[in-house]
Amino acid sequence: MSCFGSRSSFLLELEFLIQKHFVVVTYQLEPEFEVTARVYLVPYDLSNVKGSLRKRPTTVLNPARRYLKTLIPMLSLNPVHWNFGCTDEAMRPFHEPPIQCTLAQIYSNLPSPNPQLTGPSTGTIPKLLDFSFDIEETLGLRSRLYQYQRETVARLIQREGGKASIPDPLYVPIKSVTGTIFFFQPGTYEVLQERPMVVPTTGGILCEELGTGKTIMILALILATRHELSTPEESITDVRPILTSTALRYFPSAPYDQIRQRCGRDRHALNDDDPAIRVPSLVELLIHVSRTSPQPATRYNEALESAGLNKLIRATVPFYHHYLGDPTAYERARRDQSRPAPRTIYLTSATLVVVPSNLIAQWYREIHKHCQVELRVLQMRTNSTFPPVKSLASDYDIVLMTYERFTAEERYKNVNKLHTSRTCKCEIFPHTQARIPDCRCEDLPVSPLLQIRWKRLVIDEGHVSSSLNTLLTPFVKLLSIQSKWIVTGTPTTNLLGLSFGSSSIKEQNDDTDDEWRPSNSQAMVRPAEGSICWTKTDRLDLQKFGAMLTHFIGTQQFLSNTNLYKACVIDALMDPDGPRPTAVQVINQLMTSFMVRHRISDIETEITLPPLRTDNILLDLEPIAAKSYNAMQASIVVNAIDSQRTDQDYLFHPRNAASLQLAVANLSQIMFWGTSEDRYNVFELSQNAEQQEQRAIERGSSPQDIQLLREALSHVKAAVVDQTWIASQAHPEIPFQVLDMPEDIFDAWTDIRPASEDQPRAKLMHPLHLTKLKQALLSRPLAPIDWLVEMGHQLHNTEIRDSEKSKKPPGNGIPNRSLQTAAPPVLLRQSPLSRTKIGCSASSKLNYIINEVLQYSPTEKFLIFSQSPLTLAHVKDALDLVHVPYVQFTTQVNVRTREEQVVTFETSETHRVFLMELRHGARGLNLISASRVIFCEPVWQADIESQAIKRVHRIGQTKPVHVKTLVIRDSAEEYMIDRRAKLKGQTSKIPKMLEEQGMRYFIMHPKFISTPPSLLTSITFPFLKFTDELFDVPVDSVTDNAPSTSAESDGRTPLDTPVEKRRRLKFVV
Repeated sequence: MSCFGSRSSFLLELEFLIQKHFVVVTYQLEPEFEVTARVYLVPYDLSNVKGSLRKRPTTVLNPARRYLKTLIPMLSLNPVHWNFGCTDEAMRPFHEPPIQCTLAQIYSNLPSPNPQLTGPSTGTIPKLLDFSFDIEETLGLRSRLYQYQRETVARLIQREGGKASIPDPLYVPIKSVTGTIFFFQPGTYEVLQERPMVVPTTGGILCEELGTGKTIMILALILATRHELSTPEESITDVRPILTSTALRYFPSAPYDQIRQRCGRDRHALNDDDPAIRVPSLVELLIHVSRTSPQPATRYNEALESAGLNKLIRATVPFYHHYLGDPTAYERARRDQSRPAPRTIYLTSATLVVVPSNLIAQWYREIHKHCQVELRVLQMRTNSTFPPVKSLASDYDIVLMTYERFTAEERYKNVNKLHTSRTCKCEIFPHTQARIPDCRCEDLPVSPLLQIRWKRLVIDEGHVSSSLNTLLTPFVKLLSIQSKWIVTGTPTTNLLGLSFGSSSIKEQNDDTDDEWRPSNSQAMVRPAEGSICWTKTDRLDLQKFGAMLTHFIGTQQFLSNTNLYKACVIDALMDPDGPRPTAVQVINQLMTSFMVRHRISDIETEITLPPLRTDNILLDLEPIAAKSYNAMQASIVVNAIDSQRTDQDYLFHPRNAASLQLAVANLSQIMFWGTSEDRYNVFELSQNAEQQEQRAIERGSSPQDIQLLREALSHVKAAVVDQTWIASQAHPEIPFQVLDMPEDIFDAWTDIRPASEDQPRAKLMHPLHLTKLKQALLSRPLAPIDWLVEMGHQLHNTEIRDSEKSKKPPGNGIPNRSLQTAAPPVLLRQSPLSRTKIGCSASSKLNYIINEVLQYSPTEKFLIFSQSPLTLAHVKDALDLVHVPYVQFTTQVNVRTREEQVVTFETSETHRVFLMELRHGARGLNLISASRVIFCEPVWQADIESQAIKRVHRIGQTKPVHVKTLVIRDSAEEYMIDRRAKLKGQTSKIPKMLEEQGMRYFIMHPKFISTPPSLLTSITFPFLKFTDELFDVPVDSVTDNAPSTSAESDGRTPLDTPVEKRRRLKFVV
């Protein structure tokens, strides 16, 4: 220990440590009353003390740990200090690199798998690591494995087969001044002479980066071990030989005789007519061995079939007996009375794969895509019924289930019903060479999943396994599983596998000076000098990781002591003074032990993804949409000034968090297209404008607030006098400009009817009416104008009648013929609407999307994301108008249909656009047929945006990927993009948008859009399609962000499909 001055409290602590045998100290007095001490840390496993150092009470251990925390940073390994000299060089015994890394950085820098060929291992591993060897032919793969994938598969096989004890990752080696190696645990401050050894867990977390092929890795693992039977669960006190029904009934050897005696299954208990127990025939032995030690039998299938042995082999299902507990002395003394019956657990080579419902079809396709060998796959969906338990154990290689179907089995979890003395008395197969029972016993009323010892469990998108509040993990703990694998690119909230392909990203540089300091609303632990802050978010990630290891994977050392992980890992890292010495090394060792992943640099030496370009597209709001935006902003301004920004009336009061969240969602919807039944209170605000201003003046509001209020009320008045805007608020759809349509027909069909005839009418019509008009025209392509006018009046009358009666969406009013039954082009060209065109919509974002789709969809496919189903419904209506086929992946579409739509999009050349809610786009799906991605609004969480992009930018993608985010200029969206860029480099987790200081300030201080729009996109396309070619549509495209002319447009229309109910917010004014 280096030189230190007199500190009475420290010396008292040191005295305690000496008295309680934590340290031994010798010292030397130095001039000027200084002391240099030699400190000998006493190992807990010191010999010849009868283990007394391990038995100290907590009243001693707790203060000792606090004192050691003070002492250890003062220690030095410098020989000069040890020999009582003085020098400034400390040479700390717990030296490690400066702790300037976050948990996410530790995760990103985990070493790549490096499986070694030491010790016994399956013959597949050397072949996997011999990169010149054709492993695909051996495994039965159709797709070729990359080298890093082969390394991962080899590592998975090694982990599953590992039985030899391994060094405990909770301890870190340290070196004494004499060079002796000791082992230190930073959470408990234990020092040991010998490192503890632990039994390895045959499973872990496969967390390769998103888009690097985790599915094919799992399939390669299954193929490599598909002939390997699961082994009985280990028992310290019980021998568990593998049995078959024939062996249990008839084999005469001692082990089987003992089992029969223990479970009361002698030959008389089974069947009085059974043949005498005797040496089994060769056929019986071969069948027994073939099922208890299965081998590939492809070459012999025909011979077995011709000999009639296949059905006997299939009927012979291996199993073992599992007892509730070993017989006690009392039970042995009363052998004549009933003894606890065993639970029969069947062995299998099958893998149980549990996936989200939207991925089950994709998994099934991936199996057939990658596997040359025909794997036996059982799909279990919501209403699927399990086959008999013996068939489930014997007849499948993969049991593929959804989360919902898997957890539904929790209702049948009473395993006590499996401990039954019921014996099988079924007759043996007649006319055969072996005594194989033809068992037809009914299954017990317990989930078949609980009656099988599974080879492995794979849970895709397995980050959900960290939660104990769902049925998933508790039910998994009831199952008997040899190996458990969590497959996910994002193990916890902030451990994100989103870097693969990052070297190919070309970003638009939108950096601007930041007027607000980034803030972190999370509570942080106080960092020690030279270390970083570890936040509550880090603690949550550590807890999730611990829950996976303890409760899902079932790590034995954590299961046996549920407080061990917290004491040894979390407490050491989350110390108020920063991570303790070697604590980072412990979590690194633990993550390396359980996580299988390659560093990005190692993957990208072998494979590089196509370029990825991301752009933020600045757009202005169309004038009619700007009025809605300003009207809502005015409501927020009036609310703030009228409430004086205090008390519960203020929208931003903490108790109004839900209302604020809804208001922000409405504001975001307006920037695509949104409406309000009460017109954002503009009539009420306009009527009370003078009183509002007078009240603000009387209350002494600041000149800035008075000016802001006047500006807000001026925008309110502008909305009130705009009859077209008012009429547009009556329907939820986005209106389109109509060009060259005969006036009579337009007047009959439009539903945007200003109350005053003094104002010029904008020629706008909603998609629903345009669609109905087109249907009418296709039914009678040569219909006169009068008939079309009459059909328009009928539609309006029907809408009014339906609205008054039931408030339901408007009816058709005309025959509802499919647009697919198109009239011949020669007839359509003679129609009065043959020259009619559709122009810009009232949404600048929708105009940009349609322009992009029409320009690029002939050669590329699109993936369009939005957080709002209503926004996607607007895009859908526009795609219908321009005749571009699409598929939808939203909450309004049932799960099975969503699965089918993924297949349709990936395999069809017809469907060019995939509409997806952002909540569905974050995980799992593979949509590499698309190469263009559009986000209808900015995404605050960069990780969610990146995961959505990973649906297309992943292995298998061959085209450059273009990602565009639509942003309204001078709005909260543009500011959000700037704020997110500024917060991108910070080490702590980015807070929620409304908790981030800069964003919250911007929303609290509304800004109005007053400048004329210039960043708009002009589109024009024919109302009717005259050719059979899909994309024969003229497009007047405009380059990104370039000013263009735009029609004055306003309005919106009802949808002919279910849409999200309009969201409204009423303010107290």
